[in-house]
Amino acid sequence: MSYQKKHIISLIDIKPDDADVVNELFSTIREVAKQVYERYGACTVSTNIGEYQSNKHLHWHVHYGNRIKDLDGTWC
Repeated sequence: MSYQKKHIISLIDIKPDDADVVNELFSTIREVAKQVYERYGACTVSTNIGEYQSNKHLHWHVHYGNRIKDLDGTWC
């Protein structure tokens, strides 16, 4: 597998010519999510945009555990 490297700030900054990089990225996300799902029975895949980003580049989180809640405590 060949890995490409390109700086993309966030999900909303993906351009049509980023298709090859994004396809590689999603292939890896899918593999990791499948492994987490098989081990724990569920997972969440998320990305942050704008001020929520601590790292100003496109990246994804694959995690399991309790679901994420809104600030008022209701489930998303």
